[in-house]
Amino acid sequence: MFEIKPYPEFSWSNSRHKTFTECKKKYYFHYYLSHNGWLLQAEEENKQVYRLKNIKNLPIALGEAIHDIVHDQLKAHLAGEPLLTEQQLKQECKNKLNQAFIDSKKHYENWAQKPKKFNMLHEIYYNNELNPDDVDKIKEKIEICITNLLSCKSYNEILSNENLYVLEAEELKAFYFDDIKIYVVLDFVFRDRLSGKWVIVDWKTGKENQGDRDQLALYALYLMDKFDITLESIEIRNEYLQSGKTVTYTLNEEDIIEARNLIVNSSDKMQTYLQDRSLNKPLSADHFEETFSFRCKSCNFKELCDLSGKNDG
Repeated sequence: MFEIKPYPEFSWSNSRHKTFTECKKKYYFHYYLSHNGWLLQAEEENKQVYRLKNIKNLPIALGEAIHDIVHDQLKAHLAGEPLLTEQQLKQECKNKLNQAFIDSKKHYENWAQKPKKFNMLHEIYYNNELNPDDVDKIKEKIEICITNLLSCKSYNEILSNENLYVLEAEELKAFYFDDIKIYVVLDFVFRDRLSGKWVIVDWKTGKENQGDRDQLALYALYLMDKFDITLESIEIRNEYLQSGKTVTYTLNEEDIIEARNLIVNSSDKMQTYLQDRSLNKPLSADHFEETFSFRCKSCNFKELCDLSGKNDG
């Protein structure tokens, strides 16, 4: 039976760490004030913050659409079902984004009631329109990303190698380190039965950055914990669909030590904002300071910090 708790469970993830580092007020909204906001009997403030938490901008909507398409395509392959053509995949991606636009423009009340079931684009919520230049860029990116997907190393290896055993695909997984519950979202993991090699694949629609390697180290920690395997047997890849570049990493023990230290140090800092660690009860809202920066313009919660109102952009 589902138990309603006054405070969320404390856990750690790479995305939580990034939010905490970016802005403590945003962290408070996302991980605490939004809690229970999905319940009919919740306070209106919690419902509002939960709705805002589920807003997505165009680049994020595109990334989610492409991840869904990759997942469905590979799932169909593993089930022996026919695959969509390149043009069909591109159209499917456009359909998903069109639906996000329609939801945002025409189904506000549905989204307000069920923000997980309906889409709300950041650009529509705050500006009531999409920038035509941004739309053109997204259309171009769809063409490029889908074309590069079909030619990328990991996609073709999965389709052609009959000796692969697929372990994970787009699932939220948890493991523990130092009594800290850690969540990871794995795009795709497979094991080659002949070589014994485990491969973690992360599909990226954005540009390459150093944080991508740090994220994959967490995935390696998860595999090592769950399957009791050695670091040497793990290969991790970022497939950058925008550039068509495949980046392969082989981690060393120092990378794993750094990942573990990041989890412990980050968690310790997060818990200094708690008044009761056993309950994960946060300090009052005024203890979570705002970090005003260029990121504020694209923040989901900017209407809660910006007294000039949501339509200022």
